[in-house]
Amino acid sequence: MELSFFQDSFSNNLARLNETCTDLDLGEICSTNCENNLLACFGDCNPGDAACERICIREGFDCVDGCPCHADCILGCENCPADVCSICAFPEENEDHLKCFAELENELFQCIQNCGGSSSCVTLCTVQYSQDILNCPCEEGCPDGCPCPNYQCSKLTSHEHALANFNIFTQDLKINYGPEKSRFFGESGCSILYKGATYLFGGWVMDEYGNAIEYATHVLDGCDIKKAEGVSFYFDCFYGSVGYLPRDGDPEAFIMLYDGNNHIQGYDGSAFLSEELPSTNYGHEIIGGHIPAYKGNPILIGGESLLVERYSATDGWIVDEKIPEFPDELLYAYSSVWGDFGVVIFPGETGSDRIIWRLFDDEWTNIGIVPWTSRRVFSRAVLFPNNEVMVIGGGTEEKLTKFTFNEDFTSIEGEYLDHSPFLSWWNPYAILVPDGYCLQK
Repeated sequence: MELSFFQDSFSNNLARLNETCTDLDLGEICSTNCENNLLACFGDCNPGDAACERICIREGFDCVDGCPCHADCILGCENCPADVCSICAFPEENEDHLKCFAELENELFQCIQNCGGSSSCVTLCTVQYSQDILNCPCEEGCPDGCPCPNYQCSKLTSHEHALANFNIFTQDLKINYGPEKSRFFGESGCSILYKGATYLFGGWVMDEYGNAIEYATHVLDGCDIKKAEGVSFYFDCFYGSVGYLPRDGDPEAFIMLYDGNNHIQGYDGSAFLSEELPSTNYGHEIIGGHIPAYKGNPILIGGESLLVERYSATDGWIVDEKIPEFPDELLYAYSSVWGDFGVVIFPGETGSDRIIWRLFDDEWTNIGIVPWTSRRVFSRAVLFPNNEVMVIGGGTEEKLTKFTFNEDFTSIEGEYLDHSPFLSWWNPYAILVPDGYCLQK
């Protein structure tokens, strides 16, 4: 068979693609790989072996059809099994892969520094480095990327992420709760990621007739919701809030449960801490269900007081006099995100109802205005790895809202997204999950 005829046929097949697809660049890389592989296959056939050539061509066309933006993956990398769609297709661009290599290179450097010129010591350091590298994301011990069996990945990995809302079960998201004909309902709920598991506080289980039959704390295990161990009472996220309790240099040593009325408890994922924890100076009930962290310490604000209370393991709860009080008349039922950029508060029930406030460098600044015009209380804000924020729920608003920071986090803009499955519940569970998580097959 003439090679030019094969290449012409192959090029005609390449033309069968979705030119409006967002993953055309990956589709081109994939189809080029297919063409190279098939030319190699063609070259391996014995001269004049038409049957071998036909097999190569058929496999080549099937390969291209399986590329993003082509026949079998017409929408691009969405649910496409092509290798180029894997998070490990390009390890040099994978944040977890690069982070792991950088950490190990630093460890290698420190190890060699401590060898004092001993060649055998340097050899041992190098051997250990070579072994540890194999456990990095996208390497032999973790070929599919995070999570990895022998490497502690970042909380937010380089996976594409999606927003999961557990108030209702959408058509595509399938979360299972054990007993047949019962379902899990999450209004007045709050969630927290702790030691790799997502804990769901608040909410309740309903029977097939919509009657509440069980109040308990639950943990999300894969696509299943199970009762959490050691929680003997119902924790209400309408009045109370959940955050992290720091201890011994670990800012997330335990889960902190605050009832909104001065009382704090610590939880280690299986039992409550026996020690009595310091009480707050003010009541901070109905503030939104989550406790932000500022400069590595939990803070409480709103409710009874607009002063900022900060927690430390040595001093307990103190009013931080360096930070001015919240610059509005009142603060209830808000949502927030936090990080190195400080704490950003999306208004719930405040004096203005529309201003977005940022606490950074011990100062409050107005960084933007929310797009909604009516009061939006008990919504949930979720921070994505690219520093976009999604806000869902809030009683009166049905539309998912995306907020985008500028480069230095001094301003933020929001826009509605047409995403009907996210309805307007109060205090919904909203967590970050890998794209494709628990999709209904």
